[in-house]
Amino acid sequence: MRTAISLFALLVIACGGVQGPAACLGALNMPAPVVAKNGDCTTSVTSDRATYTGGQRIVFTVTTTATGPSCGVGVPCGAAAVAVADSTGHSVWKPPQVAIACPALARLLKPGESVQSSATWPQPAVAAGEYSVSGSGATAYFRIC
Repeated sequence: MRTAISLFALLVIACGGVQGPAACLGALNMPAPVVAKNGDCTTSVTSDRATYTGGQRIVFTVTTTATGPSCGVGVPCGAAAVAVADSTGHSVWKPPQVAIACPALARLLKPGESVQSSATWPQPAVAAGEYSVSGSGATAYFRIC
């Protein structure tokens, strides 16, 4: 019995505690990502993983793809303009927008061509739960355990 308790304690510690990765084993019951369509442009936002542990770095990417001949996009300067919200819709993080001089303000994409920008949330210090990231009209979902 003592061995079983010791093994359980080691398992809990190795898995990051009861609130850590072991708590993330359930299915993700989050909405499907929302893709924004604007004329001949389609925009999506993604995170580099679906599930994270608390304090783990998260990279968000906004991708705009030309689906036709008339897709003009703003040239990203600095971090992608994204916003993270908790499951109640309360804003919890936005990347700092540093003023950077842009060599061009807009670009016309050829059909099938894409442009990407990203933002990194270095060490999220938020409660465990489900979160959304939105940018350029698109939304994706992820979980922090």
